[in-house]
Amino acid sequence: MTVPRNIKQFTRLPVFGLAMLHFLQWAVAGDNWLEILTNAAQVRSLSYAEAAAQRPVLLRAVVTGDGKGGLVIQDASSGIFVVDDQVDDSWVQRGDLVEVKGVSGPGQFAPVVVANQITKLGTARMPEPGQATVDGLMNGVLDSQWVEVSGIVRACEEVRSYEFKMVLAIGGMRLPVQYFGPTNALGLPDAEVRLTGLCFYQFNENGQILNPLLTVPGEKYLVVEKPAPADPFSAPIRRAQNILQFSPTNIHRHRVCVQGMVLYQIPGQTLWLQDAGQGLRVESNLKQAVHAGDLVKVAGFPVSGECSPKLEDATFCVITTATNTPAPLNVTNTDQAIRHDAGLIRLHARLVELTGSPGNWILRLDWQGETLDAVLHQPSLLPGEWMPGSLMQLTGICCAIGANSGPVNGGPKTPTSFQLLLRSTADARILQNPPWWTPARIAMIFAIASAFSVLATAVIAWLARQRLRMQALRRRMAEAEFSAMFVERNRIAREIHDTLAQGLGAISMHLEMVKGQLGLAPDKVAKHLEIAHQTARQSLTEARESIWNMRSQVLENGDLATALRDILRQLTDGTPIVGHFTIIGNARRLSPVVENNLLRIGQEAFTNAVKHAQAKIITATLTFSDREVGLEVRDNGRGFDPTQGVTESHFGLRGLRERTAQMEGQLAINSSPGAGTQVCVNIPVFS
Repeated sequence: MTVPRNIKQFTRLPVFGLAMLHFLQWAVAGDNWLEILTNAAQVRSLSYAEAAAQRPVLLRAVVTGDGKGGLVIQDASSGIFVVDDQVDDSWVQRGDLVEVKGVSGPGQFAPVVVANQITKLGTARMPEPGQATVDGLMNGVLDSQWVEVSGIVRACEEVRSYEFKMVLAIGGMRLPVQYFGPTNALGLPDAEVRLTGLCFYQFNENGQILNPLLTVPGEKYLVVEKPAPADPFSAPIRRAQNILQFSPTNIHRHRVCVQGMVLYQIPGQTLWLQDAGQGLRVESNLKQAVHAGDLVKVAGFPVSGECSPKLEDATFCVITTATNTPAPLNVTNTDQAIRHDAGLIRLHARLVELTGSPGNWILRLDWQGETLDAVLHQPSLLPGEWMPGSLMQLTGICCAIGANSGPVNGGPKTPTSFQLLLRSTADARILQNPPWWTPARIAMIFAIASAFSVLATAVIAWLARQRLRMQALRRRMAEAEFSAMFVERNRIAREIHDTLAQGLGAISMHLEMVKGQLGLAPDKVAKHLEIAHQTARQSLTEARESIWNMRSQVLENGDLATALRDILRQLTDGTPIVGHFTIIGNARRLSPVVENNLLRIGQEAFTNAVKHAQAKIITATLTFSDREVGLEVRDNGRGFDPTQGVTESHFGLRGLRERTAQMEGQLAINSSPGAGTQVCVNIPVFS
């Protein structure tokens, strides 16, 4: 026997009833066995993977309601959601007995049946509802179940005609209820009711429970067991400080009435009252505006707050309008403030920081050496004079937070801290502007001073380096000048010794000989006199040359280029020697040491070319650049071999090298026999 494996084949088989299905299950053996799920509990027990495998399903059940994208059916075992996208279910009504053929599906929250065919078998009585408990509602097991709950209506609002959204208080939880029916449910708050309907769940994308929801399909499924008072304010007035105190008879489920003076209101959300010095927080969705100082009566459901009782789902009415403004309590310590929880208090604190944004500003305060936050729901920017460091007087609602921890036992629990809720910017008044020496300004001044110190240190270091550099330069120049003077003195001594002293000695010797030969032959005397005369003339010439060599004062009457040009002209005028002098670059005055040494070097080179080289043409070039001055003297004389140890006393080469070394320059002498001589000297200079 072949059993169809595909669900579409299965749904096309003739319907032989449940007996035929069980027979098919029994007839197929081994791996070909095909289990058909025949009750809702079997489908609900499937795992996600098993439900996603599209197991064949055939159910007979009663329709208990419909939902988004399908309907809900329930048999003797359980209720389950049926996805009917592939079939026409417009004819289905609550109470119909139907046969559903399809396959299992994982669903978004719990397993479902994906219907391929729905057949009406007749009508049936609605199943008896199960009694819903808080645990059952919270753990998700009541999904798609027909249940009954009892509780007190806490709030109700009309969504549209014949549709209401309610909140039912049951066992300490708030159960959202969707009610469909002609009964005006707006008068139900504070009534004790019994509701019958389908339980669904809201869940997130991961299929995790957020909260349950009860759908009540009509007015016959809403039973009022104890109606609400016709006037919500008819209950006796109670003191705020007596709410949720011990009572052997009052179980704190119904509304209580409190009368007090308005401290602050956030319309449609929260109202704060003061009753006989005790503050009270009231949660109400009424958007009716009241003002500080108005005397109001409030009817609401008492619940435990974080530190003090509060009223929820409240309504209120104004008894008298404001005649005076509630006076705040001046507090100086945390215990005193917390004892006035939900009341109006005033304190002095120093502003540390402003954070948040328009609509939710937070003022971080330093109060009694502790950090305190003040919250202000101000939609605009805060006043500019609110600056960190300001001493402020603050008035606002005390909101106690936290409680001391300890062993799990009975007894009082005391809050450990609180926040201050400011009503407007008028609740914060500047008592003292911040001192000028704020930490931020001190840090800024320190940063500026540090920057100036670093800059001054850098400038001083740079100036010191410049001064040391100039001192070193002046020292080198002084040393060079002294060395030049010393060398010049030695040269003069040598010149006098080699010329004047020897000449004068020869003259003296010949004159002695003339003296000794007086009276002898005249021709011998005349000879000695002639020699002495010639020697005297030669010594005089040499003395004049030495004196001329010493006359550096020519630089005082002109620059270096002019002095060199004059020397070259004096040496070549009246001789067959042709002299050329050229200047390259922008001529400028140099330091006295450099000009004097270059003058002597040029003079020595000119003299050597005239006296020793027997040159016919002498060319001198003086070159100026930004960092250097150069002098080149070239002649076409007989030349010499620099490597053959030429007597330097005649050519003054030693003096050239010494002067060049004193100026930290470079000297090059290029010459060869018969090819003339080239003297090049380059001296570094500083502008």
